[in-house]
Amino acid sequence: MIFSKSIKIEATKVEQVIIDYDLKIYHDIWHYSFNNIFERNFFIKKDKNNIINLFSNPLNQFCPALIYTNNNNKTKIKIKNLITDSYNFENKVQRKVFWYLKIISFQDFLERKTKRASRPREHFPTSVSYSIYKKKHPVNLYYGPFDKNYFVDTYNDLKLSEHLSGEEVVNSLIKNNPGLPSEWLRIATLTHNNEIVAVAFLIDDNKSIFIDNMAAKRTKVSYGVYLLTELLRHASENNYYSFDGGVSNIYGVYKNKIFLDSKEVYQNTSSWIRYLTFYEKSYWTKVHQKIKNTF
Repeated sequence: MIFSKSIKIEATKVEQVIIDYDLKIYHDIWHYSFNNIFERNFFIKKDKNNIINLFSNPLNQFCPALIYTNNNNKTKIKIKNLITDSYNFENKVQRKVFWYLKIISFQDFLERKTKRASRPREHFPTSVSYSIYKKKHPVNLYYGPFDKNYFVDTYNDLKLSEHLSGEEVVNSLIKNNPGLPSEWLRIATLTHNNEIVAVAFLIDDNKSIFIDNMAAKRTKVSYGVYLLTELLRHASENNYYSFDGGVSNIYGVYKNKIFLDSKEVYQNTSSWIRYLTFYEKSYWTKVHQKIKNTF
């Protein structure tokens, strides 16, 4: 049967459809929002070439679209935040990108970074510079359950004055992720010379780690990049599948340095499934203005 138009699938039948058609997640990516604990509508489309796409709207504007398919090279749909291709690091045009890293091992990451670096000994992190940096700037990573008061106080101490407050950061994530288990929330800090120099707010579903927001002391040491590097090491040593920064604009220095498997995403707003249920457009405009240079 050919579905020329998208057909809504009952939630109770989604799992069986995936099995019947042997569907896989598009491009083998993973994101916490793909877990089936989140309520969402699914639609299916099948063309004359038997390409099948079972898809759903993104949980929020910072999440990639969830698509199951039997063809990893072609889709017959166009929705907001659909993965379209590998990220073009040379294209500096401002646009949305899904910032992503598929984890093989920490050493694999460092080797990939070394191959990209024009001066591996000077650029951090690489397989050459990492041990040198660690010796010169010894740090301690804390990664554990989320403590709202501790995060808010630490984040507010480190952030720039024009950025969202720690309270706003936390409230935004909670309101934008209905059904998110509180036990998935994590905090990470980096300590150097007995001083907390970076803090991050994260979601951990035991398969992937998503960095929602962070703040770091501004010095030549690049503590923000350092914190994410140590988080990646932690994720690698604990057999996580992926590490990501969600869907956002091109800004900051850490994204290109950490998320080596990032993806271009589809952004034609005329054809996407509407999903924002908590905020008015004016609110999101304010948020975007405030977080543009968070990292």
